[in-house]
Amino acid sequence: MATEISKGLKWTFFINFIVSLVFGVLLFFLVEVYLGWLGIDNFQVPFNIGGFFGGALLAFSSASFIAWKQTEWEKVKILVIMNIVWNMLGAYIFYWVVIGRWSFGGGFLIQPMILLHFILFFGFLAAFIFFYIQHEKEKTVSN
Repeated sequence: MATEISKGLKWTFFINFIVSLVFGVLLFFLVEVYLGWLGIDNFQVPFNIGGFFGGALLAFSSASFIAWKQTEWEKVKILVIMNIVWNMLGAYIFYWVVIGRWSFGGGFLIQPMILLHFILFFGFLAAFIFFYIQHEKEKTVSN
């Protein structure tokens, strides 16, 4: 018997879909505006990396939407692992942006958008790790 996806994981996929869609559209179509919110000059970013990152977020958004529609753990397990890695890397980057700004005299005057990204990456990382552990334990108990 296949293990069903918990409602909490379904909600996590849905929220991840919405957040990734919003930020993906902003970064893909409004790169200069979005980077301005982060305090980054578009000329500091080589090869339009902001647009590329926006495209990646749109891909994650569609993957989360597809996973949200699924009902079985084995069908979404790889996406959960992918989200853990993605959010771990994002959390690491924004952690160093926050710590780096503080360390180099930036103090605690962190831009709200930087802090928002920091919180979102860590929040999704914690949620996906929690549900991965939960579903894997449930799978081993049922076997």
